[in-house]
Amino acid sequence: MLNKTLKKLIFFSLLSTPAFSSSNMEIEVGVFKNAAGDTLFSGTWALILDVANNKVLPGNIPATSMSSNSHLLTVNATAAAMDFSGFTPSEGTMIGGARIQSLGTITGNDNLDFGAGYGIDGLISFADDEENLAYGIYWFPNMNLGSTLPTSGTFEVGGFFQSDIETFAAYGTFSPPAGVFGELVALDSSPFRAITVTAVPEPSTFLLSAFAGLALLRRSRKN
Repeated sequence: MLNKTLKKLIFFSLLSTPAFSSSNMEIEVGVFKNAAGDTLFSGTWALILDVANNKVLPGNIPATSMSSNSHLLTVNATAAAMDFSGFTPSEGTMIGGARIQSLGTITGNDNLDFGAGYGIDGLISFADDEENLAYGIYWFPNMNLGSTLPTSGTFEVGGFFQSDIETFAAYGTFSPPAGVFGELVALDSSPFRAITVTAVPEPSTFLLSAFAGLALLRRSRKN
């Protein structure tokens, strides 16, 4: 029989064992475009995972296995404005029921398997509890990493969920099941472009602005 000390050592070593990363994929995404349809050479991209598993991604993009080529161009721009106004994209940040899984800079890349492009080209890891969850690719034209989207005025944002598995690899844009390593998923964002949306201020921000306006109006009347 094992003595008590050895049993304790085995127990604590099991507790300290790091979690096994279930799978990872090599993701390549083609040309990103701005709202005018021009190829982007700068900006930020984000892979956003539907951790709530409600099959709706930010901007009200449907993310079900029955949807194909779902993207911000075909959904309500107001929903995109409400989701992204004042938002600072950063890895691990939640946006609604989704989480930013990976984040990077849009740079020129002519080594994509399906042709020249300016998009994502890298390995994305998924943990045990992230298997078979839908994800979308988003991009923010001419935006630097760490910047915050405006709360007033207009800005551009693009995004799509692709589930056409006959055209785009075996998994579409669903994260792979456990035990898949290095599976290549090539996605073509070139049919889609960013959209221009009008920022929607939060209610608290709007009220502060309204009170400030009333104060100025009262002061001008007194004068």
